[in-house]
Amino acid sequence: MRKRPPINGVDWADKYFYLPPESSHISGRWTTQPTQAAVLNMMTSDAIREVYCQKSARWGFTKIAVAAVLYLIVHRGRSGVIYQPDDKKAKKFVKAEINPVIPWMPVLQAIFPDWNSQNENNTIEQKQGLGWSLDMLGAHSPTNFDMITKQFLFADEVDRWQIESGKSGDPIKAALSRLEGASFPKAIFGGTPTTAGASHIDRLMQSASAVLRCYVTCPHCAREQTLLWGGRDADFGICWDKSKDKEALTGSDVWYVCAGCQGKFFYKDLAKIEQGCRWIADDCGFWTRDGEHFFNRDDSKARPPRKVGIFISSLYSLTLTDGWVGLVRKWLEIGDDRLKRKTFINLDLGELWVEDTVEKPNAELLYDRREVYAAPVPMGGLFLTCFVDHQDDRFEGMVVAWGVGEESWTLEYFVLYGDLNRPIIWDQLEDKIRTASYRHESGIELSIRHFGIDTGGHYTDEAHAFVRRFDAHVGFACRGDNRYEQSVVTYQKKRNRHGTRACVIGTDTAVDMIYARYKLLPQPDEEGNLPDPKAPCPGRIHWPSAEWCTRAFFAQATAEEKKLSYSRGKMIFRYECRPGVRNEVLDCYKGNLAVVRAAQKYLGLDLARLQQNFDEILNATAPKATRQPKRKRMRVTGGIR
Repeated sequence: MRKRPPINGVDWADKYFYLPPESSHISGRWTTQPTQAAVLNMMTSDAIREVYCQKSARWGFTKIAVAAVLYLIVHRGRSGVIYQPDDKKAKKFVKAEINPVIPWMPVLQAIFPDWNSQNENNTIEQKQGLGWSLDMLGAHSPTNFDMITKQFLFADEVDRWQIESGKSGDPIKAALSRLEGASFPKAIFGGTPTTAGASHIDRLMQSASAVLRCYVTCPHCAREQTLLWGGRDADFGICWDKSKDKEALTGSDVWYVCAGCQGKFFYKDLAKIEQGCRWIADDCGFWTRDGEHFFNRDDSKARPPRKVGIFISSLYSLTLTDGWVGLVRKWLEIGDDRLKRKTFINLDLGELWVEDTVEKPNAELLYDRREVYAAPVPMGGLFLTCFVDHQDDRFEGMVVAWGVGEESWTLEYFVLYGDLNRPIIWDQLEDKIRTASYRHESGIELSIRHFGIDTGGHYTDEAHAFVRRFDAHVGFACRGDNRYEQSVVTYQKKRNRHGTRACVIGTDTAVDMIYARYKLLPQPDEEGNLPDPKAPCPGRIHWPSAEWCTRAFFAQATAEEKKLSYSRGKMIFRYECRPGVRNEVLDCYKGNLAVVRAAQKYLGLDLARLQQNFDEILNATAPKATRQPKRKRMRVTGGIR
């Protein structure tokens, strides 16, 4: 009848927990890292009811949570449930994280007689041992929250859960209701955040009694601080040698700048720096080192909070393959790609992505930025595309010239009126695309290389038939798709039932990118001088001071607004037009962006190489300076010669 002496989560995990080779980069006995210790102890403490962890990838949260679950089963003898976003992910989690660890832990086998058998006590959905049980379920189905009574739960990747779960409403509350009546209820919620306003983990963090961030000590000035990415205008954070190419960067070329003394330290110093780290609540100064003993700002003892939030990013991870260098390389590869930036913010920094749901470009400011082109096609524009949007009584089309970095010059906006049921209007459009010619500033004539046409609406068959009039890959049969995080363009190389290759435009993603590019302007140098007006500015959009480029044109170019909506219980953001507002201009630019992207992704277009070849041709054809013959000196004797 002897009672086992209590042991905290860290000591138990270091003694019994094992990393199996099937699901770990480095297998063997588990060793808790300095930044993980307090979190693991909070996950296993009876004094803390709920733990919320807003985290990045590759910090080790999953392994910590599994260790906490096994501690609660083996050491505390409690039953629990693990919730994943859906049943498929729940099964995958069991196969990857639970089943592989059992053969390596005799302490678990001792209370799980059927661990090596396949029967009703050991299934992919449930495991039952001596005085305990563990269910593994998906959070997508309301029935998975019914008829389950547990003492602890682990909810993983909660931002992948639905906003509402059928008639059960909030799935977070439905999950917590499974703990009702437990003597020591324990709930662990974790997830990589997504978008502000649509994030479960963000709502949980806001409900926490204290939100703790990890503070480390600068080795130079002993100032405590959180590790932050920093940014272009920050005087602290991650920095690197900008004279080197991203692939040539090494560990000594990337460092962290202290927010206090501006001293530098490197990733190789991180393990030592994290020793003795503190978890501090920024608003009230409440802190802990080990997750067991808590203190107020004045270092007086404090009671552990009932609900605690944890924030951690991959900057603290000691297991990054390339250290901070890998993060810098990712950042440099992003450019103006919105989706890659969002992925970096969410997965690597563990921060919410904040969508701009109110502000939209100012049409009047864009109107004032019109330019007088030196020629119909300015020097930087080399590759011409066209996109045509059709209405019931007309075609509206836009011709765009593209340069290095997808800098663009709008050349023409045309409208062809007619009955789209009659072949003559389609013949006129074909003649326009085939014969249109635009004089380049160099003197050569450029024609449209690729075009796209909207195949939605009432004339789908006619639009596909029109594309078939041209050689393969010259025309793109396009349709829009506003699903969240859809790629700007997806080109299907196989022909569809219409005999064309579908080109799917991610409309909302395209608008995000276009609106961001509306704001691009040449930046002054350190002395405040603006660059040459003809200097490249990747991504910038130019408009001519032309008769058709009116205020109404720019009103259509900025017609769509991002609004919050719901789809199948999920909160999403969509671009919409107010009733009665036209947006054909914006649609045409979306289409042109999709066409040039398709040409680059699928047809081998290289705008930088095109510019290089063009420069070589110009240099080869430029007239060489001829040497003037010397003029004989003539003796002037009078008069005018």
